[in-house]
Amino acid sequence: DLAEAPVLMLKLASRPGDTVRTEAAGVAAYLTKPVQPFELLDAILSALGVHETRRRLAEAKETSPKVQLVAAGLSILLAEDHPINRELAVTILTQEGHRVTEAYNGKEALALATRRPFDLVLMDVQMPELDGLEAIRLIRGHEQPTGRHVAIIALTAHAMKGDRELCLAAGADAYLSKPVKRRELLEAINRLAAQVSAGAAQPTVGAPVPEEKHLDLERLLEQLGGGKEMVQKLARMFLQGLPEQLAELRDASTQRDGRALARMAHMLKGAIANFGTGPAYAAASRLEQSARKSEWMEIASAQLEFDKQLDKLVGELEAYLGQDSRKGKATS
Repeated sequence: DLAEAPVLMLKLASRPGDTVRTEAAGVAAYLTKPVQPFELLDAILSALGVHETRRRLAEAKETSPKVQLVAAGLSILLAEDHPINRELAVTILTQEGHRVTEAYNGKEALALATRRPFDLVLMDVQMPELDGLEAIRLIRGHEQPTGRHVAIIALTAHAMKGDRELCLAAGADAYLSKPVKRRELLEAINRLAAQVSAGAAQPTVGAPVPEEKHLDLERLLEQLGGGKEMVQKLARMFLQGLPEQLAELRDASTQRDGRALARMAHMLKGAIANFGTGPAYAAASRLEQSARKSEWMEIASAQLEFDKQLDKLVGELEAYLGQDSRKGKATS
């Protein structure tokens, strides 16, 4: 009787949505040919419910002497829409004995990450259908009731100041810029795996990681020689001029005027930099770069991210001004 027998599927090539479709059909695992012996063994063991890893196989393989292998046999979700980048990452990871599940867009990555337990997620920030940063936020939100915390490494094509803060604010544990370098990727995986083993990467239930601050008040006060009055003046000037600047930015986006959009994003980025080079600054930089290339699909998600981060900066500025105003009344 084969009714209860696990089914493994072999395919010549993988296509978007394959993982979701095969799971829905009841397939225990699918492999892309040509299949390596250790991949087949791992799939069979997993399908049979034998909780073994390929650690011994991975350790037996010849590895780079510069990167000591700490983590092996991890179950990794790779969310990457570009086929060449995806193939490169899959090659590096499988050579180290890891088992890789591929997602071709943000929605597929979110569906897989919230349905199946993974040891690690590699998330491209610029994903179709659902932005990578938003996918990370939704994964973290899904984890909140359970207290589970999957390690997430964010991957971005940009290498600008503030990118790291933007990724960490979304909930990523680490950040790498593309093209991914083998050594950097393996070191990041090993570092996160070591933290999980030590319990450092497991947050307490109901105690989410503190969100990255957008207003770097300490740096701003230092820049202005400790003058709080000038900080208040700059904050008010920024908030007063913001509605008009945002109206121009949105008009440029509606008119699909890449040059005007890049100019406004650059102007806002410069203004935001006075208050901090965190997530809001990084989001403005990303929007500017996308506008310069007239990448309108990317511009849409970049603009949503910019609006979200800018709202948080505005909230912190308004809270600071309100707090300072109350202090002034109390001392008068």
